[in-house]
Amino acid sequence: MSAATSLGIGGAERSAKSPLGREIAYTLKHGWDYLLRLPKAEPDPILLLRAARACWLAGDMDAMCVYYRESAAQLQSVVELTGRRTGTAPDYWRLALGALWMVATNSPEGKERTADQGALRSLGRQVVDMGARMASEAGQPLDRLALEMIRLRGAWYSNDLELQRVLSTTDQRVSAMDVNNRGLWQGERDHLVLGALKTLLRERPERMSAPLAQLDDYLKQQMIRPPTVMDLVDEELLARCAAHRARDRVALRCCSSPRQ
Repeated sequence: MSAATSLGIGGAERSAKSPLGREIAYTLKHGWDYLLRLPKAEPDPILLLRAARACWLAGDMDAMCVYYRESAAQLQSVVELTGRRTGTAPDYWRLALGALWMVATNSPEGKERTADQGALRSLGRQVVDMGARMASEAGQPLDRLALEMIRLRGAWYSNDLELQRVLSTTDQRVSAMDVNNRGLWQGERDHLVLGALKTLLRERPERMSAPLAQLDDYLKQQMIRPPTVMDLVDEELLARCAAHRARDRVALRCCSSPRQ
């Protein structure tokens, strides 16, 4: 049981007194059982993502990193197998980038963290390049904008030299949208994330609280009641809050994420 305990099960079982605690323990048991069956098991990146989020809620960073790394690898495989064909590549890339950011931020300092940071930069740059080709081939304005937004995310996570240019291109895509598409896009996740990134990238961290609070409210509205493990952790929101904290030196409390 020592290996299982190291992947979060032991602590979760001891604290499984609430419905959420029991869900965390259940998730980590299934996550551990799945890891034991690798590499023969069928890919299940969402189970791994759920287990990683459960570990974060339980405060087990070492186990969290194991699950996030494997989830990110499988999410990237999904993009290659079906994501580009079905138009879901931006969603899977967003989750993979967030997973690698969590690892690169929370893994032990030294060679391990250096490798994790390298993996995040590599994926970010890959997303910027591949997303550009896909955006040029996309037929619908909202599809093109979704791809420009994931390119912007990739450039931001990887601190790419093209970041400001990608931001400018994204702004141009937004300006070119017709009224109907703009109405469908406004108030959604990408719209709110773009607002938060623009305030950060244009060196206006003092104005970043408002768009982050709007993103937080949006995520709370998407939650089921009572919220589950998957509802209570959003890697992208945590990354933006961390960037705000680093620039403004003020912690922004995001209600949709109970641990920060």
